[in-house]
Amino acid sequence: MVNRERLLARFLRYVQVDTTAVEGAACYPSSPGQLTLGRMLVEELRAMGLDDVSHSEHGIVVATVPSRGADTAPVVAFNSHVDTSPETTGA
Repeated sequence: MVNRERLLARFLRYVQVDTTAVEGAACYPSSPGQLTLGRMLVEELRAMGLDDVSHSEHGIVVATVPSRGADTAPVVAFNSHVDTSPETTGA
């Protein structure tokens, strides 16, 4: 069952980070907030017990959850885009 209070608290923490992409930026990610949100995700993944969490210089966060069942269980990937379109403010 989903803990709604914990889910809401995390969501409210995430939306406080300004992740608005900077148009025409010469770097990736284009705003510091994107790296900030990535660091937050890394901390949470490690707190959940994952030990192979990585965060690249480009803001990409990768982690795997070990199988708790058969050795042949498929790998599942969750993918998320953490920047906000510059067409609307992420502030």
